[in-house]
Amino acid sequence: MGEHSEILKNEQFSVDTAGHPDIDGILVVQNENLRSSLNERGIKDEDLPERGFLISPLSAEELTEIISEPESHLLLVARSEEKIEGYALGYDLDKWKKEDPMWEKQLVFRKRKTLPLGKTLYFRHVAVAPEIKGRGVGRMMEHDFFEEAKRRGYQYIIGEILRDPVVNKRSMDVHKTSGFEVIGENFEEGMVWDVVLKNLEK
Repeated sequence: MGEHSEILKNEQFSVDTAGHPDIDGILVVQNENLRSSLNERGIKDEDLPERGFLISPLSAEELTEIISEPESHLLLVARSEEKIEGYALGYDLDKWKKEDPMWEKQLVFRKRKTLPLGKTLYFRHVAVAPEIKGRGVGRMMEHDFFEEAKRRGYQYIIGEILRDPVVNKRSMDVHKTSGFEVIGENFEEGMVWDVVLKNLEK
């Protein structure tokens, strides 16, 4: 499979680790999701970051760096025979805190006083091509994402879901079904995020 190490395959899609040839396909899926959000919600392109949809879209340069640093990133892609159909991205938590030094200082915890002490992966986001949503590809990627994280020695996965000014209910429902619990909040530039945590050892 060249640069790729296959993780799971079904009749129509396979999920594996991303390689440099996948960058253009990942950007297409990202941009399709941005356009879908615009069409469905009537949001202007320049307002998307403020509304919590695909915060800080990835550039080709960022993806090149992410793929070149597998020790501090986990990037999976779902592919059909024709193209990239989705992707899921995570950062080693230490790497994420270096990327955003203020992030940890903005957290307010509910059930715990600190971040997990075990090896933790920050789940940035998962995206699926709009035309195949509802066919289980996102769930398949998420399942493989968790399994690959465990294989790499991670004990926890942490993420954030926008709650205000827009509630990302779909994401919250998916995370709850997948075993995440809300452990705190992040207040940043007029937005409120629920901080969610999944224990991979349970």
